[in-house]
Amino acid sequence: MEIMVKDDLTIEIGDPLNFRKFSLKVAHPASATERVAGACKGLATLEADGHAWVDAQRLLDWPGLRDDLKWSEGIRAMIEKARPHGWIADAPLRIKAHIDWAS
Repeated sequence: MEIMVKDDLTIEIGDPLNFRKFSLKVAHPASATERVAGACKGLATLEADGHAWVDAQRLLDWPGLRDDLKWSEGIRAMIEKARPHGWIADAPLRIKAHIDWAS
């Protein structure tokens, strides 16, 4: 799945049932970090190392997907697979994602 920050700074989920791929894909260059961080407020916290911490509960509650059992089970399974690799933080539960900035 890709969390997509579009040109207009709205956010969509792309390829939502692909739990083998997880990234924040941004339609802006890294020079727009402050604006993108504002658009992601409450969903993801952008880090200077090129990663973002994504709130897992916000993903589970995503409109249009929250009632899909494959969605919730897939996210939970993805979290358990990523946990031993240091890509999960607790309290609140967050998932580390690579940020893919536009050139």
